[in-house]
Amino acid sequence: MDMKILKYELKRIIFSKIFVITFIIALFFSVIDLYTEIIQGVSGTAPFSKWSYCKFLCDINTIMLLILMLTCTGLFSRNEQRVREITSCTSLPQKKYLTTKNLALLISYLIIAMCCIFISVIFYKTTFNFTNFENFLLPILIILLPTFAFVFGTSMFLGSKKQIFLYIWIPIVLILSLVNFNNAPFIDIFAKGYASYMPTILPVDGFGEPVFILSSHFIISRIIFTLIGIMLYLASFKKL
Repeated sequence: MDMKILKYELKRIIFSKIFVITFIIALFFSVIDLYTEIIQGVSGTAPFSKWSYCKFLCDINTIMLLILMLTCTGLFSRNEQRVREITSCTSLPQKKYLTTKNLALLISYLIIAMCCIFISVIFYKTTFNFTNFENFLLPILIILLPTFAFVFGTSMFLGSKKQIFLYIWIPIVLILSLVNFNNAPFIDIFAKGYASYMPTILPVDGFGEPVFILSSHFIISRIIFTLIGIMLYLASFKKL
């Protein structure tokens, strides 16, 4: 891992106009979503239930991944191709160079995710005096990680074939994020339908809240999405 290239790529991504604008939009959207949608609870659940927080994560994940994919397009631009031609003449391996740039993309995604989650922490603390945020660790992992792996891996694979494929993939992901598939986890990439549908059919606990249960089908679907994303990501390096 070349730390100089990593620092340079992080600065280039974070201080780019596209990232700054979309980052502000993501934060603004998080606030709006929390105070208009999540504050009412999801499918009759409390605003601070795990189901409601899953819905929040599904909502913000859409815009975070759109930012990621837009940033990915830069990896396959003509200017980037020229840079690779130059670096190919140096001692820096192409796979190592691209891996470093991908790590910068991952860190930029994590920065946005952490900031949006931090906004939710402030929201729950100030609005409901809720501080049991350790309850949200599982929703964060099960909602964000598989979708990130799948979308990022697919984006890298398509972009490595042809940049236009990546531009076609972006609106497809947006459309998929807007559709609620209810109890169909194997096609519900963003899990938005699952987070809204399951609380309506599950038994309630002593507090009248639907029990937070992840079905075996849902867990398997998250594993499959993650594995597919990893395999497509690795396949994107074959042409190097």
